Amino acid sequence: MRNVTTENDSMLVGARDSVARSGIATDFIQIDMTKRPPGLTQESLNSLQVEVFNNLGGNVPQECCICLEAFSDGDALFHLPCGHRFHNGCLIPWVRTCGDCPYCRASVLKHRK
Repeated sequence: MRNVTTENDSMLVGARDSVARSGIATDFIQIDMTKRPPGLTQESLNSLQVEVFNNLGGNVPQECCICLEAFSDGDALFHLPCGHRFHNGCLIPWVRTCGDCPYCRASVLKHRK
């Protein structure tokens, strides 16, 4: 067992030990991490749809699911094929490491035939 150095580490160790005592398999965590798609190249990033937010009402989500801040008129947003929208600055770090929508896990690239 490693030394616990912070309060957060203590909570993580306690949660891990609790799961281990319950008999729940923990291998799924490793499996999920190996199945995620690779991050996007700059070329793929440039192919994502960008739009400028304009609050005209309607059914458009009004906040970024990453930073949880409300969209403001004039904000540049990535509009993914799944329909989710994110501030450009919020989404870029995510898609550089994982090619899925951070909200629903659908592919952020349109499937080409």
